[in-house]
Amino acid sequence: MSLELGQRVPELELVDPRGQRVAISRYWQRQPAVFFFVRHLG
Repeated sequence: MSLELGQRVPELELVDPRGQRVAISRYWQRQPAVFFFVRHLG
């Protein structure tokens, strides 16, 4: 999937520390947010 400049990010859901699914847009409703993903190998 690729995005063009100005396109909205597709809605994604993550699992929070309590095991509940949360839409990532919830995190930047009030302010900008940065996400990074770490891949655990081993």
